[in-house]
Amino acid sequence: MCKLLTGLTLISIMFISGCSDKKVGSSSLPTNAIYAEMYITQFHDGEVTVQARLRTGSINSNTYVKLQNGDSLITSVGRPVTEVTITNDLFGNLGSISNDFRQLHGGPDLDLLDILYPFLSDYSEFYWTQLPYTDTSQPVLIGFYRQAYNNALNSQASLPPVFSINSPASNSSHVMGGDLQINWDNAGSGYATRIVIEAECENNNWQQEYNISPGNDLGYTTIAANDLYPIGAIGVCVVTISIDRSLVGSLDPQYAGGSISAHQSRSITISVQ
Repeated sequence: MCKLLTGLTLISIMFISGCSDKKVGSSSLPTNAIYAEMYITQFHDGEVTVQARLRTGSINSNTYVKLQNGDSLITSVGRPVTEVTITNDLFGNLGSISNDFRQLHGGPDLDLLDILYPFLSDYSEFYWTQLPYTDTSQPVLIGFYRQAYNNALNSQASLPPVFSINSPASNSSHVMGGDLQINWDNAGSGYATRIVIEAECENNNWQQEYNISPGNDLGYTTIAANDLYPIGAIGVCVVTISIDRSLVGSLDPQYAGGSISAHQSRSITISVQ
């Protein structure tokens, strides 16, 4: 991913290097030449964010796909994407879609400014949209509508069960030197659980990740003191505890490859000193 540089550094680098990432318009790519990464995430308020990123060929590709000429990503909850009614404008772009469906927006740009100054662009931007509160009993579907190539309308994933972090309390304070037990409700099996601890201290930052395999989620874990207050840190550490449950879904076989997964994500912040 390119970095945004300023001043003399930017002026000098313009002539000696370019951005390692690239992009290409979808109108030149058949569906079976596109690698798709799709993420569906529900947060504590019930709102769901749907994200998709398209590359050429494989996950190792650094060439990202910009949708063109009416190609579009559509999502829904529980309803097959094949039921959507799409109205295109005079230029072949999506003008409107029927109720209960949302179009994903964003992605890499393809405009004049980007062509003139490619080193300022983030070609790996996701397409995304937000859905209102979503019933976890219904799968979330993402369809890829094409104007000149095969559609890929059958990607879907089901959200894991909802949960809350019961302890520690958000915004609470903890004394350095002791381990910390984290408790959450609605523990179960069938999904993977990932816990990320991020500490921001006055002179140091720290991140530690814990992975709990499916079937081993007991609803609690203990975080070692050194992961809350890194060795050598001084002052107050602001610690963010994030828990992510995930289920792998099924990706439409029209793609060259990829993945789709659904997540329940919760986080709290505490202070340690």
